[in-house]
Amino acid sequence: MHKKILILSFTFFILNSLPMMAGETPDLQTFTPNINPELKIPFLTDQMEIDGELDESLWTEAAIAENFVETQPGDMVKPQVGTKVRIAYDQEFLYVAFICEDDPDKVRASLRDRDEIWNDDYVGVLIDTYGNSNWAYFVFSNAFGVQGDTRFSESGGEDDRFDMIFSSAGKITDKGFQVEMAIPFSSMRFPDNDVQNWRINFWRNHPRENRYNYSWTKIDRDDPCFLCQYGEVKGVENIVPASSFELLPAVIANQSGQLSNFDNPGSAFKNKDLKGEVGLSFKWAATPSLTVEGSVNPDFSQVESDASQIDVNNTFALSFPERRPFFQEGSDLFQSWQRIVYTRSINNPIVAAKIIGRWDKTTLAYLGAADEKTPVFLPFEERSRFVAMEKSVSNILRFKQEYGENNFIGALISDRRLDEGGSVTNYSIDALYRFFSNYQIEFQAVGSTNKEPNDTSLTSSFNDITFSNGKHNAGFDGETINGNSIYASVERDGRHWRFDVDFRQTSPTFRTGNGLVTQNNNRLVSLQTGYTFYFDDNPVFKRIQPRINTARHWNYTGTVKDEWIAPAIFMNLEGQTNVEFGWQINNERFSKKEFNAINRVYFWTNSRFSEMVSLGFFVRRGNYIDRSNLVKGHGTQVFEAWGTIKPLDNFIIQPEYTYAELIRKTDEKFSFAGSIYRVRANYQFTRELFLRMVLQYNQFNDVLDIEPLLSYKVNPFTIFYLGMSADKVNYNNSSFLASPNWTTTSRQFFMKFQYLFSI
Repeated sequence: MHKKILILSFTFFILNSLPMMAGETPDLQTFTPNINPELKIPFLTDQMEIDGELDESLWTEAAIAENFVETQPGDMVKPQVGTKVRIAYDQEFLYVAFICEDDPDKVRASLRDRDEIWNDDYVGVLIDTYGNSNWAYFVFSNAFGVQGDTRFSESGGEDDRFDMIFSSAGKITDKGFQVEMAIPFSSMRFPDNDVQNWRINFWRNHPRENRYNYSWTKIDRDDPCFLCQYGEVKGVENIVPASSFELLPAVIANQSGQLSNFDNPGSAFKNKDLKGEVGLSFKWAATPSLTVEGSVNPDFSQVESDASQIDVNNTFALSFPERRPFFQEGSDLFQSWQRIVYTRSINNPIVAAKIIGRWDKTTLAYLGAADEKTPVFLPFEERSRFVAMEKSVSNILRFKQEYGENNFIGALISDRRLDEGGSVTNYSIDALYRFFSNYQIEFQAVGSTNKEPNDTSLTSSFNDITFSNGKHNAGFDGETINGNSIYASVERDGRHWRFDVDFRQTSPTFRTGNGLVTQNNNRLVSLQTGYTFYFDDNPVFKRIQPRINTARHWNYTGTVKDEWIAPAIFMNLEGQTNVEFGWQINNERFSKKEFNAINRVYFWTNSRFSEMVSLGFFVRRGNYIDRSNLVKGHGTQVFEAWGTIKPLDNFIIQPEYTYAELIRKTDEKFSFAGSIYRVRANYQFTRELFLRMVLQYNQFNDVLDIEPLLSYKVNPFTIFYLGMSADKVNYNNSSFLASPNWTTTSRQFFMKFQYLFSI
C-alpha cells in the first residue's frame, strides 16, 4: 500500500516539473484582450422599452463594450464570432443590450422555465456591486429572453438557488441574435454612496462542437480570483432602490387522502377535508445595504419531490438540496466548510425572519425560525440516527469581514431550543487567507454545547449505544455534552498544477443543532493533486488532467478506520464531451472487522454532442462492504444514466435511471439489487406557463410516484401552482413491466397562489 503511494506521488512530482506544452502560451501579438478595462456609462432621461428590438434612439447614447476574448477552450484568443454590448442606466434600471453575431440557423435556444437555459446560447452581465472582488450577481438570458441568474462568491462558487427580478427580451435575427435587459436597482444590494464603484464583466456562452466561453475582460487561467479580473464601471451616481417594501401574500389549499389499511389493498380509501391556509411574507430594504425579511405561516413545501437516492447499505443520513425561496437570498453567507447550517433542518416553520446587512467589506446576517416539526440528526462513529421532535426555535447569526484581496475572517453562532427540552448551540470562527497569488489557507473551528432532552422513550431504538469510550450513551437522558470540530486546508490553484491538503477532526461528542454532520469521532488527512494539459488545437482532446486522491481516516483512540488511494484521469473532448475514469484501492475497518483490498473502478461521461440530445452515465464496480451482514461483497455499487431529449424548442424530456447491487462473497448470493426509474417532462406554452409531469418508480420499495404540475410564473415570486402527487404500490409483487397491480395508497391535490406587491 505505502509503496504504491510513493510511486504515484513520484509520478506526479515528475508531471508537475514538466515544462508548458508547445502551443499553450497565448499568442497576444495579433490579438490583445481587455485587461481590467474601465467603462463610463451614461444616464438616460427616459425609460427603455424591453422588447428585444434595439430600435430605440436611446441605445445610441449607451456606452459600448466590445473586443471579447475566448476563455474556453481557447486561452485568450479572438472568438470566432463577434459580440457587442451596449449599457446605460436611469434612476431605476441598469440597461444592457447584447448584439451577437452568428449563423441564425445554428443558434441554440429553448423556451424553458427560468434557470434552465444553461445548454443554450446565452449572454449575461456579471456585477460586483461592492467592488471588492468577493461576490457578484450573474444575470443571464438566452436568445428567446428566458432568464437565468445565480450569485457567485469566490469562497463558495455559484449558487443557482438565487433569484432576482429583472426584465429581458430576445430575438433571433438574420445576423445572429440580440437580447435586451433592464435590471432594477431595487433587485440589487450596493453601498449607500452617492457614487458607485462597481466591477463588471459581460459573458457569452456559445455551445457548438465545443462549449465556447467569451468574456469582455481577460480571464487568466493562472489567476484563481475570477472577480479580480473584471472591468470597472464609472458614472453610476445618485441611484436608490425604486421600492423599499415588498409584500408577498400566499393562498394555499390542499386535499389529501390515503388507504385506510396499507397492508390491505382492498381497504377503503379515505379522503380528508379540503384545507386552506393563508401566509404572508415581507421584505423591507431599509437601506441599499440592509434588508429585513419576515414570513408568517410560510409555505415551505416543494412543488416537486426530491429525486430518490439509494440508501440501501448506507448507515448515514442523506442530504438533499435546498429549493425553498425564503432561504435563497444570503444563502452563501451561512455556508461554511463544515455544515453547521443545513436550512432543510428548519422543516415546517410557523414564523421565520432574516436580516442581511452588507457594508463595504463587512457583512452581518441573521436567520431565525419557530418550527412545528423538528428533525434531529445524531452523528456517531459509524452511523447516524434520526429523531422526529416537535416544536423548536432556531437562531443563527453570521459575521464576515473581508480584507485585502478575497481574504476574510468570520464568526457564526447557531442555536436551536426544543420545546420538549434540550438545545444545541454551535459557535464557529472561520478564515481564508490567499498568498503568492495561487495559494490559500482555509480554517474553521467549531464548538458545540448539547443539552439533551430528558426522555429516553424518544431514543428507545438506540439507548444502548455508547460513545466517547463509554462515557456517554446515545439516549436522551438530559446530559450536557460539549464537543468540537476543526477544518484546515492548504490549497494551490493554477493554470496547470492544483493541490488541496485537508485536515478534519470531529470529536465523539460533537453535535449540530441546525446543521447536518453525519459522523463524528474521526480525524482525516487527505491530499488531492492534479496537473492539467491543454490542447487548444487538437481535433479530439481539449484538456487532460491526471490526478490522485489519497487519505487516511482514524478515530480518537488512534484506530485506523479507512485509508485509500484513488488515481483518476479527466478528459475534455471535442463535441462538448467529458470523460473520467479511475480506480480506488481501499482498506476499511467497520464494526470492529477489517476489510482489506476493497478495490473498485469507475467510469463517468457526459456529452452534449447535439442540441436535441445530451446523454451521460456513471458506473462504479468492484468490492465493497455488506454493512448489514458484515461480509465483503462485490458488484455494481452504482450505475446511473441520464439524458435530455428536446424534440421541440418548448418540449423537454429528461429520463434518469439508477441501479445498485451487492453480491456477498461468502455465498455469491445477492444482498440486494434494485433500480430507480425517473422521467421528467416539461411542455412550455409561454415563458410564464408550463405543464410538467414527473414519474418515478423505486424498485427498492416498489412505489410509483406520479406528480403532474401546471405552473404560471410571472417572476420568481409571483406564481400560481396547481398540481397533484400520488403514490401507487404494486401489491402482487410482479415486475414493473409485467402488468403489476398498482393501488393508490396516498394522494394529494394542491394549489398555491402568491403575488408580489412592491410598495
